[in-house]
Amino acid sequence: MNTYPISATQMGELAKIRPGSCDHVDVQVADFGQFFEDLAGTTIWPLAANPRHIVTTLEEQRRRATTIVRTYVRMPRIRGKRVLDFGCGTGLVASTMAAFGAAAVVGYDIKTYDEWAIDSVAQLTANWEQVVAQGPYDVVLLYDVLDHVQPVDGQLVDLEQHIQATGGESAINGIMQVLNLLRTVAPTAEYLVRCHPWLAKHGTHLYTTLNRAYAHLFLTPERIAALGGVATETLPLRFPLASYRQAFGRAGFRLENTEVTRNRPDVFFLHEHFTEKLLAAFYANTPMTAVNVPELLSFEFVDFVASPAHNG
Repeated sequence: MNTYPISATQMGELAKIRPGSCDHVDVQVADFGQFFEDLAGTTIWPLAANPRHIVTTLEEQRRRATTIVRTYVRMPRIRGKRVLDFGCGTGLVASTMAAFGAAAVVGYDIKTYDEWAIDSVAQLTANWEQVVAQGPYDVVLLYDVLDHVQPVDGQLVDLEQHIQATGGESAINGIMQVLNLLRTVAPTAEYLVRCHPWLAKHGTHLYTTLNRAYAHLFLTPERIAALGGVATETLPLRFPLASYRQAFGRAGFRLENTEVTRNRPDVFFLHEHFTEKLLAAFYANTPMTAVNVPELLSFEFVDFVASPAHNG
């Protein structure tokens, strides 16, 4: 029988799901897999995101779009420029860039959104030919897009099998495919890229339906579904920073600037049984000297400023 440390304030809630299993500091655990499944249904499991920061209403989406343009894109970069927002989603960021001084903004996504009918300041389309017709572009924005592209083989296979078999090679090829496509319409542009790694505590955007940090890494899909969670397909990059850099380099891009936002993982996830589960599931074929679990779990975002390299 193993033990897992808990605080005095957590004992009451834990007792509801495991009566008589804990004393003042430890819970007796025979099956850690089931224990994790149980904990996810309680508030003992740390949150992936502050509930106050989860955007739900249209007005909140607009404020978030303004914040992205002011603090991430930064207005001087786009003023008087032709901008492509690739993977524009609701189109609110694209429309905000148009309102804030861009000469023209085209927002592209693979599907249409109801929000597109709200504002026509930017040209929003799901037709790639329209994107080509409006090019070339001076600035390309890829905000939380590259981690959600499909690999070049056209589908995401079972995550664990995919990682163990390829080490993310197929995912890197998927990112390269997008970058190569964009070069055809923006061969001299400045690329502003925000990546949202799969390893982040709020990776896969699961927090919008199941606000549990790293749930996609430690819970079975069945348990996630049972708790009402719906995840966004995300490329399973085990070493995200190296993978991004490799994809940009292979696609012939030069990285002008790189910024990594990190957040120390909660000690809850550094217990040896969480660490062992993560290593066994996703790093079994990797030398342990190459795996620093606290560092890998600390990723929040990775931001790049890039440009296509030119021969000669």
